[in-house]
Amino acid sequence: MNRMIGLALLLAAPAAASEDRPVLALALDNDRFSYQPTDRYYTHGTRFALRGSPGSRPFWGGLGLDRMPIFAPGAALIPETGLAQLMFVPFRINRLRPAPGDRPYAGITALTMGYTAIAPRADAGAQRIDQLTLTLGIIGPAALSGEAQRLVHRIGGFTKPLGWGSQLGTEPAVNLAWRRGWRFGGRQFDLTPHAGAALGNVHIHAEAGATLRIGAGLGDLLPGAIDPVQSGVPGLPRSRRLTLHLVAGIDGRVVARNLFIDGNSFTDGRGAVRETLVGEARAGLVARWRGAQISYLHNWRSREFTGQRGIHRYGSLVVAVRL
Repeated sequence: MNRMIGLALLLAAPAAASEDRPVLALALDNDRFSYQPTDRYYTHGTRFALRGSPGSRPFWGGLGLDRMPIFAPGAALIPETGLAQLMFVPFRINRLRPAPGDRPYAGITALTMGYTAIAPRADAGAQRIDQLTLTLGIIGPAALSGEAQRLVHRIGGFTKPLGWGSQLGTEPAVNLAWRRGWRFGGRQFDLTPHAGAALGNVHIHAEAGATLRIGAGLGDLLPGAIDPVQSGVPGLPRSRRLTLHLVAGIDGRVVARNLFIDGNSFTDGRGAVRETLVGEARAGLVARWRGAQISYLHNWRSREFTGQRGIHRYGSLVVAVRL
């Protein structure tokens, strides 16, 4: 019996250790990925992110985020560094200015720095996962979101966006976000309810939700849409076989501030009337093979401001590679 246990541990060790390797991820959100393509509201996001090895020290390690009193004792601290650019537009982009009451043109380019803390799993309980992310960036013309959209639309032959001259003004972006999840389940099924909050000049909100996954190759983190105030690149064990699993989730937020709808912090006149309660549902597929992962999620987001024309749909594509 002891020999059998030793052999099992030996075979399992490479897979477990492989999740400690750094992972590089590229995430793309776009409303043209939807089954009803549009160019409106949250229209595009790009994010490059690097997940470090547990316990490694990133270049921003001196900020002290690892000493925040929110992580479980004994949890593995995994640093993550990202660079994201997001763009938001009104219902129609062929006008020089948004219609009265519509959301303004807005863009952000930001550096995200944070930790994911994965606690040891209790024998008969949930595994606790904490995520803490600091976002530092720029909003307004300096973010170059307008230039990026105009370039892509020119290359792709899409409608030329005319209103970036009316976008929100330049403003620094500073935000801190925290999310805690409790993962129940095993190797081919898990359910993870979560709760969290964000505070800063970009987002102020409280949130709660849950994600369900069914299939093989679940990994340690859940794939999700781009959020400039939240991290989450999965660990990728090397596997010789193709694994697939399904993902479905739902989230709700109580929103006290969304700069991309409310407008700049210190000026008036370019915002819309924000909705306080915002919900989002998502569903998709994740595939893994030989230390690489590709996932696609389709997202349905409820109205974010008064006068918004229906729910918003967009797709999220994430490609991640173990280094």
